[in-house]
Amino acid sequence: YKRSGIEAAAKQAGADVRHVDDNRLVVHDFKGSRLQRWPVYKDFLEVDKFINVPILKHHGSSGLTIGMKNLYGILGGNRGKLHRNMGMSIADLGHGFKTHLTIIDAYRSLMRNGPTGGRISDVEMKKTVIASESILEADVVAVNLFGVDPVKIGFIQAAAEKSMGQTDFNQINLKTFKI
Repeated sequence: YKRSGIEAAAKQAGADVRHVDDNRLVVHDFKGSRLQRWPVYKDFLEVDKFINVPILKHHGSSGLTIGMKNLYGILGGNRGKLHRNMGMSIADLGHGFKTHLTIIDAYRSLMRNGPTGGRISDVEMKKTVIASESILEADVVAVNLFGVDPVKIGFIQAAAEKSMGQTDFNQINLKTFKI
């Protein structure tokens, strides 16, 4: 937090900056088929509103990191166990934890070799920000930037099976703004 400048900016705005601390883990029941009871940092359960702000990027295991995959950050414990049937684990996470708003930063997007092995040549300027109260629909719109059928992404297909929202890009009510 300190190196990125986030800590100073957050404190200046009056925020309480908390670092990861396993003493603040509590078990949350996601009521999922793959992800059931799992340790979560209680800070995320005690907020009035939860705003999820992922950066759109390619991910070798899940296909993409978007809103639902970004929620791995609320989890404690051995998240490596969730890599088996990862699509369902991610969908269970998105279904079992309430996000009030998802804002996807797709201004510069890592299109290949992610999440950590990308080169600057793997980055494309999409100059896009996506915001939605539906985490699934935000993810579907983001997948469209990759030119991929959303239901070919495991966690999107699993979320569709949970009736979490619309997966047909053409059926999502979009508003675009030119800045």
